[in-house]
Amino acid sequence: MFFLCHAIRTTSGGVVYYLDRFDRTLLKMTMNNPEGLKQNTETATQSSGSRGAPAQDTEVPAEPAEAAAEAEASETAQLQADIAALNDRLLRLAADFDNFRKRTARERAEWHQEGREEVLRELLPVLDHYELGLAAICGTVSDAAWKGFEMIRAQLRGVLERFGVEPIPTVGSRFDPHLHEAVGHEPSSEVPADHVVREVRKGYRVKDRVLRAAQVVVSSGPSVGGGHSDASEA
Repeated sequence: MFFLCHAIRTTSGGVVYYLDRFDRTLLKMTMNNPEGLKQNTETATQSSGSRGAPAQDTEVPAEPAEAAAEAEASETAQLQADIAALNDRLLRLAADFDNFRKRTARERAEWHQEGREEVLRELLPVLDHYELGLAAICGTVSDAAWKGFEMIRAQLRGVLERFGVEPIPTVGSRFDPHLHEAVGHEPSSEVPADHVVREVRKGYRVKDRVLRAAQVVVSSGPSVGGGHSDASEA
């Protein structure tokens, strides 16, 4: 290396001489000690490589553990808030659906009841007219015919009873504006005041629901003149 460097620093006229001298010297060294030359060459190559290799970049330190923990905690809190909001929404939807289901079932039952009551209400005048007809022909038909008419009336009443229809009590019971429709008043020594004396038209109900109010005459109490009605005195 000394000869090579010295040859480069020499003027152009002496470059050839020193290069030629360097070649002869290098050849002689190789013949005398080839292993040493090989080791020197490898050492020089490694040194040159280590000097010419670029410096490795310094690693950037990772994010601090505290910042990572805070980020994870914030993300966890956000997820928990989202889950709580979804649960609350689910509960509200479930409650709304349950209310809707109950309301729909109740409305369906009411519609069914109202439709059935409407049909039954239309049958009541038929029964009224049939009973009026029976009263008109009483004693004018044969026993067999009368028995047949009675069976038809019992059949009509049986149909109404199967649907829960029952007559409203009238004569002798206290007047109830929710069950009775007063069409008149008359004195009575037998029936107390504000009680039903006579029934003009039958009334019917289904459990607590009135299909048709009963038309009645209400007692006003004993007559002022003497405690007995005119019919009793006669």
